[in-house]
Amino acid sequence: MAVAARKDESDYRYASAASATRVYVDSRAYRSSAAPKLEPREIEPFGEAEYPPARPAVKTRPAPMPRTSSKRASAAAVFFKKAAVLLAVAFVAAALIGILMRYAQIAEEYDAVNDIREEISQCEIDLTELRVKLNGAVNIDEARSAAGEAGMDYPTADQIVRVNGE
Repeated sequence: MAVAARKDESDYRYASAASATRVYVDSRAYRSSAAPKLEPREIEPFGEAEYPPARPAVKTRPAPMPRTSSKRASAAAVFFKKAAVLLAVAFVAAALIGILMRYAQIAEEYDAVNDIREEISQCEIDLTELRVKLNGAVNIDEARSAAGEAGMDYPTADQIVRVNGE
């Protein structure tokens, strides 16, 4: 029978002897159904006469395999094992060197990007200074005097053309 921690024996129903490892929980739905109530069976222990006579356990070992390898074959196997380990170490070293070189290239590209960003920020500063100079250079009095020296005057009424814009 299956062994389970339980509060009361009537809380569980055991399956048949063929599937003795399953334990079913008794639910309210099962109790209210028309299913017959099963009682746990008690198994009586064997009598002393029913047990087979005790024998000491004898462990059998498989027969040893005959050795067919020679020193040359084992030396070749050792060589191939060493070569495989050496190739694995070389592969890992090459991969690490490749990763390191790629990180160096990425660092150089970041440096170039940072240089370009500094150059852009310097150009923005220069552009701002030039706008300030331009706004300070344009004075209405200077513009009138420059127009008068060039022979420009305000337009007369016949020079003004009205355009209907859409």
